[in-house]
Amino acid sequence: MVQRIAHAYKHLAKEVKLHNPSILELGSGTGANSLLLAHLLKARKVTLVDFNQEAIKISERLFDGLAIPVEFLNEDIFNLDLDEKFDLVHSEGLLEHFQGEERERVFQKHVEYCKRSGFVMLFYVEKSIQNIPHFLVREYNKVMGTWMCVDEVPIFRCEVQHLCQRFGLKILKEHRSPWLHEAGILAMKI
Repeated sequence: MVQRIAHAYKHLAKEVKLHNPSILELGSGTGANSLLLAHLLKARKVTLVDFNQEAIKISERLFDGLAIPVEFLNEDIFNLDLDEKFDLVHSEGLLEHFQGEERERVFQKHVEYCKRSGFVMLFYVEKSIQNIPHFLVREYNKVMGTWMCVDEVPIFRCEVQHLCQRFGLKILKEHRSPWLHEAGILAMKI
């Protein structure tokens, strides 16, 4: 799975034409996706935000000793108040943990912290016929008590497209793969 998401990130990152960008990851988890983007795009700065203190500790170990300036913020995304705007704002597996108005607010945070003509990259669990294997595995694991993402609510592609339009993003590229249960978009803030 990790290799598949790395491949998907690389696929979308090819379209990002920035020199030494600043990168913000919301719901950063381990920080591995930001580390990959930092290397691919030769980032000048990375900021990682996660509510989970253990995730932040893992990120700190991952970035320890690297030459990339990085900031770790153990924050609730809804209380996040940054003065800075970033060249690239991204997340993977974050949107599907929210519904309705909260989902819109999380999406809006991506746009809020993105510079004009900057990029937003999102990976989300897509609700589609293509994802039947993922949903079967999820339901089996729920019954067995081994599914960890109990609040995950997959998202229709058209909902993400609508949010992009509503919040002033132009979709540049989408990534969908039969081997990855997540879909991805790369959009520019216009």
